[in-house]
Amino acid sequence: MSDTTKLDPNKPVAMTVLGEIKSLIDNALDERLELLSQPANDDLLDRAGAAKYLGVSLPQVDKFCREKDLPFHRVGDVKRFDREEVRAWVREQGK
Repeated sequence: MSDTTKLDPNKPVAMTVLGEIKSLIDNALDERLELLSQPANDDLLDRAGAAKYLGVSLPQVDKFCREKDLPFHRVGDVKRFDREEVRAWVREQGK
């Protein structure tokens, strides 16, 4: 138990310890999920990142890939979008 844990005289010590353990696990999971949600490379976007960057929905990103040749790279089974290539593609669409 941490030094700051207050024991409730009406609650068994084990319940307090279990509550602390659960809190530690929840915090560790939140930190891990935050790391996993960040792209490995700031220049490579996942579909959600590309959608946010372009200001469109995920299905619209897929449609741009199929019909308008939005450039992407396959990393395993996942599409990754190079930020600079997407920017250049957007400029080309305006011509």
